[in-house]
Amino acid sequence: MDLKSFEKIEKVPLPIVAVFSILLAFVSMVWISLLPSGLWHFYNLGIVACPLQLTSAPFMLIILTAAISRAGFLKKLRTSTVVYLYIAAVSVAWYTDYAATSEWYAGVWHNRRFYPDVTMQYVPWYLAPPTDYVERLVTGGLIDWGVWGMPILYWTILHIVFYLFMASIITIFRRNWIDVEKVPFTHILASHEILKHTFKEGNAASKLAKPFIIGVLLGLVVQIPIYMAVMFPWFPDVYGWRVNTCGHGGYWIPAGSPLASIVGLSMIQKHPVFIAIGYLVPLSTLFSTWFFHLVYIIAVQVAFVLGYYTGLDTIGGCGRAWCGTVTPNFGEPFKFMALSYVGGSTALTLIYLLLNWRYVRDTLLAALGKGPLKGYEGEEPITYRQAYTLLLISIVLIIMVLLGWGMGPATSIILIFTVFIFWITNTRIWGLAGCTLQGAEHGNAFYRLFVWPQAPQPPTMEYMASAYLSEWLVDVPKSFGGAALSFAAGYKMASLTGVKTREVFKIVLIAGILGYPIVMATYVFMCHTFGLAKLPVWAESTYDSLIDRCGNPDNWNVRPGTEPWWPNFLAGFIIVALLSWLHARFIWFPLEPIGFILGTSYMSMLWGVWFPFLIAWILKTVTLKVGGTKGYEEFGIPIAVGLIAGYMIAVLIGGLVGIARFFVPF
Repeated sequence: MDLKSFEKIEKVPLPIVAVFSILLAFVSMVWISLLPSGLWHFYNLGIVACPLQLTSAPFMLIILTAAISRAGFLKKLRTSTVVYLYIAAVSVAWYTDYAATSEWYAGVWHNRRFYPDVTMQYVPWYLAPPTDYVERLVTGGLIDWGVWGMPILYWTILHIVFYLFMASIITIFRRNWIDVEKVPFTHILASHEILKHTFKEGNAASKLAKPFIIGVLLGLVVQIPIYMAVMFPWFPDVYGWRVNTCGHGGYWIPAGSPLASIVGLSMIQKHPVFIAIGYLVPLSTLFSTWFFHLVYIIAVQVAFVLGYYTGLDTIGGCGRAWCGTVTPNFGEPFKFMALSYVGGSTALTLIYLLLNWRYVRDTLLAALGKGPLKGYEGEEPITYRQAYTLLLISIVLIIMVLLGWGMGPATSIILIFTVFIFWITNTRIWGLAGCTLQGAEHGNAFYRLFVWPQAPQPPTMEYMASAYLSEWLVDVPKSFGGAALSFAAGYKMASLTGVKTREVFKIVLIAGILGYPIVMATYVFMCHTFGLAKLPVWAESTYDSLIDRCGNPDNWNVRPGTEPWWPNFLAGFIIVALLSWLHARFIWFPLEPIGFILGTSYMSMLWGVWFPFLIAWILKTVTLKVGGTKGYEEFGIPIAVGLIAGYMIAVLIGGLVGIARFFVPF
């Protein structure tokens, strides 16, 4: 079957999607709960490469269904059904990562243990159970679902109202992003390529089989020694994974290293899958990322010589990104968190809207039954009138739900605006560069501008709720961001395969909403069954973020920068606006705004993406110079996506072996 011939396929089997989503949510949480220490970060069914936000379940689904189909089982399995389930897997997988639990709802729940009296002032009873019941998560015991039902319900409702909000926004911009701009969405392109190769669709896929298999073998050869080094202390550490390696796979520069004298150098990302994803990213973005990080390193070195960032050369790599106000991220003179993450992100969204104001106008006209887009509504999942109606309804519902946590209309609207700004930016960066702006220290920016320049004393419930929600909502796609990426991913896959967007809208809505409470309930179930202390992923996670981190005045008052930080915010806005205009106006202009943000922010300082993007830029440039576009499409891409497939096979096998080790230690 041709992968772009689904127009005649009957409607998506929604009951199958619903059952699959519920099962995947349950299995994924059981899976990560049983993984041993050292494995749960990379071998779960959720995000296995942060900050790429690369989830494993969707890729595993394609690989497993292809294997089962080839083995003679499920002979009548339609490729279209695999696509439907793939979209459902994408929609669920965001919420099965450790951070989506321990740094979100469970972070509030466990504050009942750490601060049993204080949290009663800031956390209503329907957000978290009493302390005694939360303690049972640690020790295990019988579950009182009557007590847990209300917190699960509140967090589910909070998830749903923002899910509808993001659904309406991504749907409104669907045509411009997918059909007009043709944003690549590298993860989805990789999935589609793997789908073609594994299901052997057409002659083209057979022709490219050899480089794809080479990529798969390369992925296994690279990943298996890493797995063995983590799993078995006696296994040689071939890639130095045990030495100064962060949880995301980056090598952090130790204070005593000769490289430590380069004070702007903090992290070198060495995870091979970053290079594979980077290889699918546009050359201008790759070049701009490492170029601007080089500019960053030089600028920080000059500032250090002039007397700024004193002592930075004695701090290790991770600390150079986030340790106090001595870092370039938060301290004078640059305050890159305010400059790049806040100023850059705000500009990226607002300048996009400005440059595409005619499209926004046309969608509004179509909602009123007029304009040039009215004739294209048959291609949309819902009409523009329905999308804008859903947008307005979701905003009202969000405000109502946030009132339940003590927030007022003004602070609720600021939170909605924050979600809009940062997740439009994140969705576009994920689509164009294969990653998001991970790191939560900038979510309070608009609150500091308009409400609380300094933390109120004493803290109020409204402040604590605003601090918690605004910080974590801009990090990994725990809830709201997952909705944005799910709809964008679904629409991109629809454009590649011919699946109708209306069916995609239903799938993402059903999977993302049904799977969410199952994830929470399974977390409660696993902790009560085994005891949190016996489950490494939950025992090693940090939960005390509400009071110690988000609402802590010492953090609030210096994030996203020490006062005054608005000039840095404004400078970042102007730089990104100028780069956006130049990149759009002059085809030859080599620098672009996303690369500036990635190269001068947490993305390179803490996550080290500049290095794999540099390697990917070199490899892609050489490929195009030597083999041209044909060589890139017939040799380069199959090897890159094959490496991703090989990595996912290693994740699948490694995860299963790790789970077996939980029950039968060896």
